[in-house]
Amino acid sequence: MSIIVLNWNGCSDTIECIESLKGLNYSNYEILIVDNGSTDRSEEILRKKFPELSLIQTGTNLGFAGGANTGIRHALKGGTDYITWKKRENGIFFTARKADLPLNPYGDTI
Repeated sequence: MSIIVLNWNGCSDTIECIESLKGLNYSNYEILIVDNGSTDRSEEILRKKFPELSLIQTGTNLGFAGGANTGIRHALKGGTDYITWKKRENGIFFTARKADLPLNPYGDTI
C-alpha cells in the first residue's frame, strides 16, 4: 500500500501526519510525500526530517488533483496494489485500489 501525503507550505502539519502514520500497526506500506511547489522551505525540512521516505517535488502548485495524480503515478510505477492519500486541509483519507482507478483514452491510469 502506498500512502501519499500532499504538502504545500505546511510542513508542520505534514510532519504531524507522517509521525502519526509511522505508528500504524501494519507493516506493508510506503509513505510518499508530494510537495506541491512549496515556497516555505518545506521540501528542505521534510527531506532532512524523513530521509528514508520518497519525496516528489512537483515544482509548482498543481492543486490537490495534480499533486495526488503525481503521487499515484509514482506509486503505480512502483507496483503498489492500494493507494491512500491525505489532503491536510480537511483531514479526510481517500482510498482506492489500483484496479479501481480510471483509465484515460491512452491507457494510462489517471
